[in-house]
Amino acid sequence: MICKKKLALLALIPVLIAGTYYLWTTKKASQHTSPTLTTLAPTITAKILKKHIEAKKDNIALINVLDKKYHADCHIKGSINIPLDKLKAQTSSWKKDRYIVVYCATAQCSASQSSADILIKLGFTNVHKYKGGTKEWKSLGTKNGFICVGPCQESYLK
Repeated sequence: MICKKKLALLALIPVLIAGTYYLWTTKKASQHTSPTLTTLAPTITAKILKKHIEAKKDNIALINVLDKKYHADCHIKGSINIPLDKLKAQTSSWKKDRYIVVYCATAQCSASQSSADILIKLGFTNVHKYKGGTKEWKSLGTKNGFICVGPCQESYLK
């Protein structure tokens, strides 16, 4: 019985891959009109993001998409602040293949997904989202190399 279940699950893998490939090749992100359809921007972990920052991978653009108040309170060292509502205007002159990582406050915050969607719809091809946000980064600790800048006193960080 267990073997049949495993075989059934394994049989689904090619279907999922084919479906994802079909969506990726036939629907460009800029053509999506459904507000519920999200892009396929990959999620990056804190550990990998830290390595990219340390290596300054491809002139990384690490974007905190929160309001200025939250960025001023606490942000990942090296990140820039471009609030969600200013993303289109402030990235319009950037190269479309620039390595971009967007993040917000916490894993429950949807702003990183929304900003990734916007950037991909604008034609950016190398967009990633860091879902853990400022809260996770801060919790990993400065002594481990996860450096935050600012007083870091907002209640969501506790």
